[in-house]
Amino acid sequence: MSSGRRSNSKNTGKEAIYGGYEYRNDYEHARKKKSTMLRFALTLFVSLLACSVFFVCSAALFSRMSALIREKVSSDTRSDPEQYDASEIRSPFIATQWSVKFEEVDTEEANIYSIPVGVRIRSVTPHSDEYVVGFREGDIIVKVNDCPITDIGSLYDYYGRCECGELVTYRVFRNNSYEEIVSEVPRR
Repeated sequence: MSSGRRSNSKNTGKEAIYGGYEYRNDYEHARKKKSTMLRFALTLFVSLLACSVFFVCSAALFSRMSALIREKVSSDTRSDPEQYDASEIRSPFIATQWSVKFEEVDTEEANIYSIPVGVRIRSVTPHSDEYVVGFREGDIIVKVNDCPITDIGSLYDYYGRCECGELVTYRVFRNNSYEEIVSEVPRR
């Protein structure tokens, strides 16, 4: 075969039929194989292109956000605690248990606002057990049965040492005064 075309073992002179294949099934099989490979290559190319566009856009967005944060931090020159709004200072650790959300009051925030260090109740669901016994949003738990509570971990540690349903007395800072709330240890 001098033409360089493929054919089956029998040379019948039909090399020009079906794209160089003697039988139609051979031709269809080769054509499907090529189209499948092309589709796969095209899909792979489009996927890689989409991923690279996503990462470039994400990097640009991250860079812009970092620049805005640096600009905000460098322009914030307030040194007097009176210049801060209470909504601007948020504790980095917030925990949710039962129908109450807690957040820590650290020493920096306590010094700025002249409040005790403890665990603030960020929110409490109305008509929940905690609400009924007297906990309110903004309360700062400073002691449980004379055990000082300085962070959320110490509150949970204390709960871990108590039996479920045991009565405990919470010392709570509310509206510049301390109050006592007696309640059961919550279910774990």
